[in-house]
Amino acid sequence: MNVKDYIASGIIEQYVLGDVSPQEKQEVECMSHIYPEIQAEILQVQEVLEAYAMDNAIEAPKHIKQNIFEQIEKESQAIPIVTAPNTAKVVAINKEE
Repeated sequence: MNVKDYIASGIIEQYVLGDVSPQEKQEVECMSHIYPEIQAEILQVQEVLEAYAMDNAIEAPKHIKQNIFEQIEKESQAIPIVTAPNTAKVVAINKEE
């Protein structure tokens, strides 16, 4: 197997993004245990994608969190709490029968 061709195929990027079939996932994981170059490529792709995500992250407006909690509070108050009546029946056992 040519490891450089395998890496160049794009399977590593697809694997890291979770865009592979279960069989391909198993194949990449198996290959990464056999070939350290593949494991190193997986780690590098993960780091690059994480850095890209962090560099392009958009911070949510500060009021969003408060709005979410207020909406949860409103919805939780609107839902009636229904409890089942106590239906357990206690039966005395007479051991002397």
